[in-house]
Formats: sequence, structure tokens, C-alpha cells
Amino acid sequence: MDDETLHQRLAANLDDDGLRMLCQHLVGRTPACHDLDAARLTGKGIEGRTRSLVSYCRMRQSRTALLDSLHEVDPNILGADYPAWREWTIAQDAIPPPPTGPHSSERRQRHKAQLKSLISAMYDAAIVADWPQVISISAAIAELHPGGQLPQNAVVAVSMWLGDAYYTMGDYRQALTGYTNAINGGRMAVAYCKRGNAYYARRRYNLAMEDYNRAIRVQPDYSGAYYGRGSVYFMRGQCVAAIIEYNLVIELDPGFALAYYQRGSAYDQLGYYKQAFADYGRAIHYDQSLAAPAYNRRGNIRYARKHYGEAMEDYNRAIRADPSFASAYFNRANLYLRQGERLKASRDYAKAVELSADAALKAEAEQALQGLGVEVTSSI
Repeated sequence: MDDETLHQRLAANLDDDGLRMLCQHLVGRTPACHDLDAARLTGKGIEGRTRSLVSYCRMRQSRTALLDSLHEVDPNILGADYPAWREWTIAQDAIPPPPTGPHSSERRQRHKAQLKSLISAMYDAAIVADWPQVISISAAIAELHPGGQLPQNAVVAVSMWLGDAYYTMGDYRQALTGYTNAINGGRMAVAYCKRGNAYYARRRYNLAMEDYNRAIRVQPDYSGAYYGRGSVYFMRGQCVAAIIEYNLVIELDPGFALAYYQRGSAYDQLGYYKQAFADYGRAIHYDQSLAAPAYNRRGNIRYARKHYGEAMEDYNRAIRADPSFASAYFNRANLYLRQGERLKASRDYAKAVELSADAALKAEAEQALQGLGVEVTSSI
């Protein structure tokens, strides 16, 4: 992605009316483009005028606003490229002009180069999920701008990456601060949705739902926000409402593996085991990282239907997919016990005790071991 590629996409898909509508959206979206007038764009024909528009937005650090406006005017022009291109423009728009004041030209250039380098490094660290490095670089940016006077686009980019870092590291309070700063810098569906996720992680479900709704108002086709709403409904025990939201997610993004898994869980809760079983299979197809929990759930469905051989196969698959998945050992132990294989059951219960971080599951496995006459502390 670069400015020339963006210009070519615009020139290939816009006529004069489309360009005029795009400029009107852009003026309404950001104050930086208040003086934009499609009739005053220089250049020969649509080719020259779209090139002039991209140059105008580059000088005003507004290429992200240009992409957002284009997506509103016609989502098909960018299509599936929109999220990746938007990440690129956020990073590029974050590079500010040289600082004003009584500095020498050399010092201004050095300052600009330092900030550009830091933001580029922060972007690279975020892409590879090096979250401690993201936090470290943000501190260096704060030192370079001790008053916090970063350009608006820089604030959005840095705040989003910082929010992602803290969220992934489990510091949801700091993540909320990062995402709120990003929202204050510009209305973005992704920022509202991520803040909603942080509220959800803190069990503030009403606030999470409000942010998911805001994200949908900003971008009605943002699948992550519908997924978030489905998760809130599921946590409230409103499984039918959750399924409706997951259906919308899958309609917008047929490869959204977690939506299949969660919809399967909702069907499971309602007793629609055939639909649940199918959704667990789809989740595995689209994302192998879900294989252990999905196979485990499928095994439970087969166990409940007394298809014990097939249930055993699924528990074995779950353990092969993730040898540390305690719940699969526990469920397989129950099946072994039902089949009269007490030694194998004892070994699996002990493994569940060893691996489980779930206090309730661990206590149940310990109780099962005691029922088999096995000391919990003994080596099996």
C-alpha cells in the first residue's frame, strides 16, 4: 500500500459525481479538510484530480479520513483491502509536520525524524504483538512530546496500539484509557469495539453493549461489534438473541471462527445439539486454535447421546490438539470410569488436577480421585 496505489484505486472507480460526493463526506468528517472543494482540485481529468486529492490529504495527515469517507460512499471500492489499508494510513498520518518555534531547521528535521522513527517502530512492534515494546516506545514518544501535544492522527494511532498492548497483557483499566483517547481523536468503529471488549473483560456488560452499539452506528458492517453484542447476550443467558447476533457476524464474515464456536455454545445451551455439533466443526475448520475446546464440546454432545466410542475419539482429538487442556482429561476420565477402566480414569483425573486453573473443575477431579481411593498427592 502507498499513495500511488490509493490514487489508482480512486481514479479507476470514481467519476466526477463520485469524487464530489467523496470530498463532501471528507469535509464533514474532519476539520483538517474544511477548505476542500472538488471543483478546485488541480490536474487533468479524473486521473489528475484524484492524484491531487491524495496529495491534499497527505499534506493534512488525513488519508485515514479519506479511506473512511470512501468506504462510506462505496464500500466495494476498497472491499477486503479496507482494514489493512486503514492500518497503513493510520501509521502514515501519525507522522507530524516539524514542530514550530524558535528551533533551527536542523533541529526541526531531527525531531521529525525521531518521531517518525518511533511511530514506525511502534507500528512494527504492534504488528508482531510485541506489547512490552509498544509500551516502551510510547514512553519514548511521551518524552519527545512532554506536553502531550501530538497531532490528532498520531494520538489515535499511538492510543490504539497502547490500548491493544494493555488489553492483551490483561490490564483492562489502562486499555480503557488507551481506547478512550483513540475515540476522542476520531470516531472509529474499531476503537469503540475494542473499548467494548475491555469493558466486557471487566464484566461491565452494559457499558460494553453501549460501545458495541456505537461501533455499529459508525460502521454498520463491522462484524466484531455484532460478535461483541452476541457475547454480552450469551453471558446474560439470552441465547436466542446471541444466536441472532452471531448469524449477523457470519453473514458479514463467513470465516469468523469464534462466531461459529460461540453460536455452537448457544445452541448447546438451548439443547439444539445437531446445530451445535455442526458449528463446533465449522469453528475447527476455520481456526485450529479452537480445536481443543470445540472437540471437547463435541465429545460432550456425543457422550450425552450415549455415542461413547465417538465421544472418546473427540476427547482424544482435543488432547492431541492441546495436551494441556484439562477439561478434556476430566471428561475422558468420566468416560473411562463409565467403561470400568478405573486406572485410566484415575490417570486422567490426576492430569486434570495437575493442569486445571479452574478451581471448581479441580475440586471435582480431586473428589473423583478420592472416590476411587486414590490420594490426590500420590503419583499415578
